[in-house]
Amino acid sequence: MPSTFFGLTIGQSGLNASQIGINTTGHNISNENTKGYSRQVTDMQASTPIRSYSSSGMMGSGTDVTGISQIRELYYDRKYWSNETNYGRYEALDSYMKQLENYFNETNLEGFTKEYDNVFTSLESLKNNSSSTSYRAAFLQSCVSFTEYLNTLYNNVSNIQSDLNHQVAVTVDEINSIAASIATINKQINTVEMNGSSANDLRDKRALLIDQLSAIVPVEVTEKSLGNGVTTYDVKICNQDLVNTYSYYSLKTEPR
Repeated sequence: MPSTFFGLTIGQSGLNASQIGINTTGHNISNENTKGYSRQVTDMQASTPIRSYSSSGMMGSGTDVTGISQIRELYYDRKYWSNETNYGRYEALDSYMKQLENYFNETNLEGFTKEYDNVFTSLESLKNNSSSTSYRAAFLQSCVSFTEYLNTLYNNVSNIQSDLNHQVAVTVDEINSIAASIATINKQINTVEMNGSSANDLRDKRALLIDQLSAIVPVEVTEKSLGNGVTTYDVKICNQDLVNTYSYYSLKTEPR
């Protein structure tokens, strides 16, 4: 039979569960503007009932908190990563194409087409006035102007190529840094969860790194449970292994 204080014990379990729920809610509110944060909820269930040797049967013994779960779905993460890759690709293309458009300047009157047409216009005039020195000088000047334009265009495009090469090197370093961080977090997550706890905030941090990686290259993530709270977490980019749970591969750039 339960003791005289059995009802107080039930009340205490309810208060403890509610307090944990309030703390979880406070954690959610304080991280409302935290990038990559996923909302968390407190998982509760009825405590193991006590057998009563009377007509009442089993008597409830209160509330147990079984854990704190993330409100996050891997299916939507994968959809986001796929679209983030496309967005990052076209954003980069758009940025450099706008620079090329500015250098060719075709939207204004002084672009490539204008310079090119000037040469043939002056040549046509010279054909009809071949003995005129002024027409000859005008043709030569149009050729000089067109040559200077081509040289300027070459230098500008070469600068874009140089910037792109530098950006590739910086991006490779960023990918390597992200891979190293993911491998480290994988170890931290397994260390926490193999002891029965939930590493929700660490999982959010890891997912945010995958968000960043997906904006650079196509990403494929595979997570498998090995039991006892231990999981493998593998990351592939462009169908090549980048992270194998605790280990990772480093990329490098080579001139060609």
